[in-house]
Amino acid sequence: MNLPWMRFHTRDWLDNKELRRCSPTARAILTDLMCLAHEGEPYGHLADKTGALTTKYMASRCVVTTGQFLRAVSELKQYGRVSQRDDGVLFIARMVEDERIRLARAVGGGKGGNPALVNHELNGKVNHELNGKVNHELNGKVNHEGYPCLKNDSRAGARADSDSSSLSGKEEILLDEIADRIYRLHPKKWGMSLVGPSLVAAVGRGYSLTDIEACHKAWCETAGWSDNNGNFAPKLPVWLDDDGFTKWPAGKEPPRERNTRKVRVAKITHPDQPIEYEEIEVPA
Repeated sequence: MNLPWMRFHTRDWLDNKELRRCSPTARAILTDLMCLAHEGEPYGHLADKTGALTTKYMASRCVVTTGQFLRAVSELKQYGRVSQRDDGVLFIARMVEDERIRLARAVGGGKGGNPALVNHELNGKVNHELNGKVNHELNGKVNHEGYPCLKNDSRAGARADSDSSSLSGKEEILLDEIADRIYRLHPKKWGMSLVGPSLVAAVGRGYSLTDIEACHKAWCETAGWSDNNGNFAPKLPVWLDDDGFTKWPAGKEPPRERNTRKVRVAKITHPDQPIEYEEIEVPA
């Protein structure tokens, strides 16, 4: 990956319970490891073309002793912030998953966003040549489509499937912006990395991003969601997956223009009388 920068979700960093349990030293070392993993081969891994980065090298780049580095990595592994493959290579699962989603969206953006132009032979799956750049050993499992399976969330693979292939580059940027806005507004902070794929899937089902965001804002203003620090609000990715935005809070749904058309119908008052016609409006 040649990007000189990477996305950093500040709210996830501050609110993640497992990460907050790590010591300040471990969290500081994690930021350096993320920078190294951003340049890793494959992406998100603490490795290069020749193999795994050595402990001594990583410790020197983090400006700590080898002992301090090993203690920090053990702590980060304990709380699931750093993972390790069977061959000993360390990787950051969140970065691996974010890259898989980015590549999935890139397939759609390169086709201009017009569903009619999408190569239907792919059946909505990511080109395997592209997908081959992503580590398939995440959590040691691979699903039948070749995507890494995430623990504790069977919906992750489904959300990141081909709905993204209908997004253009501009639509992808808009979606990222809306995903960030609604996550920051949502009272229950959970699953930021799943919000984008859930929005992509909703768009693929024919829903409008504008309507989704408006409905979400209306719910966030209700006492049911905002009280008790959002304890009773649904998890945002689950709300999106369940089409929660199709149900508005009482009295909050904005008036919509009725899409109607006029038709001419016959009006018979008596069999012996001439037929009269009138125009009525019916749903289009």
